Amino acid sequence: MIRKPASGKKLISILTTAMLVLGMFPGPGQPSASAAAADNVYAAAYMGAKTAAETNLPSSINIGGSSTAVSWKIGEDTFAVPYETVTVSGTTASGPVTASVEVIPAADYPLAYFVDSGRGGDSVGNGPTASPLYEAVKALSGGSLINQAPDQRYVSGTTDWGFDDSVQKLKNSKDGGHTDPATDPSVWVVGVRAANDNIVYQLKALEAGTYTLSSGFHDWYGSRSRVIQPRIEYQDTSGGKHTLSLSQFNVNASKINSGEFTVPADADTSVPMTLTYAYISGEKPILSWFGIAEGGIKSLLDDARQNAASMVQVLLNGNDIQADNENGLTFKGFGVLSANSTSALLMDYKAEHPDKYAEMLQILFGGEYPLMNHVKIEMGNDRNNSTGPDPATMRTADEKVNVKRHPGFQLAADAKAVNPDLKVSILRWSARPGRIITTKSIPGTKIRFWRLTASTAT
Repeated sequence: MIRKPASGKKLISILTTAMLVLGMFPGPGQPSASAAAADNVYAAAYMGAKTAAETNLPSSINIGGSSTAVSWKIGEDTFAVPYETVTVSGTTASGPVTASVEVIPAADYPLAYFVDSGRGGDSVGNGPTASPLYEAVKALSGGSLINQAPDQRYVSGTTDWGFDDSVQKLKNSKDGGHTDPATDPSVWVVGVRAANDNIVYQLKALEAGTYTLSSGFHDWYGSRSRVIQPRIEYQDTSGGKHTLSLSQFNVNASKINSGEFTVPADADTSVPMTLTYAYISGEKPILSWFGIAEGGIKSLLDDARQNAASMVQVLLNGNDIQADNENGLTFKGFGVLSANSTSALLMDYKAEHPDKYAEMLQILFGGEYPLMNHVKIEMGNDRNNSTGPDPATMRTADEKVNVKRHPGFQLAADAKAVNPDLKVSILRWSARPGRIITTKSIPGTKIRFWRLTASTAT
């Protein structure tokens, strides 16, 4: 951030942000935590949230029977990708904590369904299990969800939504030993696969309007080709049957797919709708979760995912630097390099405008928090290396060193008078005057040139 005060002086403020990304830890529960299991923090956040107020991350957690405040580290892009599960780190007086957070579409596009497939059991005897991330989404959604359970079996006359395995059978991720929904909180790894051809859900009918169906897929067998086409069937008030077919896709190309559909005004909302993930080719369909949001937001969701994929994140962890490290990896501040005659005009400015020169030095090097705390000087050799020559401090092997003829050393001396803690270093490169180079009768002449210059400057 750069601000320009009324005085005209430039104030440069540099913000360094460190991000630490930790892994998820399994365990049951809702958006709460404890010292004994600080990993059991589950929450939901609206897409684009910048603060904890747009999430249901807890403001305090239970540590040793006492409520302890927690501060969550939320960046600009932490919740940029819809339907992702992200790990957020937090700090308390008792140490760090983490939370697994499910990102859902913005509050302007309420969720009608968020189904964590595989949590309702399956056709081979596996029973229902809890879903802490679903519970977090349900809590944040504020009652908009039609499904008041993470998943369930549809039974005509008993339940008004759920997976329908009356004909098309399902197996969840526990079958085959992929992962046990009872111990794995992931909405991704837990899921179902078709035992026949299709995955079928009966849904309590949606009101008229446009919706966006988003579906997530995790293939336990790698990246097999599975071409699927979602379709939604409904009945109108005259008893007519209609099918809304979405675009087909291959799940090995993308783990998330979104598509829009519109429920017309004449749809009979007393009759369940049927959502089918229909087999087209390849291996049989799989499904981890699906969400249905109000509004046509396919492009919004797709753009967010594409933008996130193009981001380059740099993760810095200060704990990776040894406490006794002094000369490497540590940020030491900003400085000035005087080289190739870049300070020559500055000395003219000093001679013609000493007051303004002094003011400039105070801005750059003065104060409690100086902008610059280092001056590096390239040793001159009386030759034009690029933009201009810097004078040599020695021109013959027996000449007395004179650093005052070099404008870089003058700048360093003036800056150090303003800030006695200023660091000064010399960049020698291969700098040496030609006469010293040709003085081969005196061993170690080059080293002597460098050493005498450094010692004289101090």
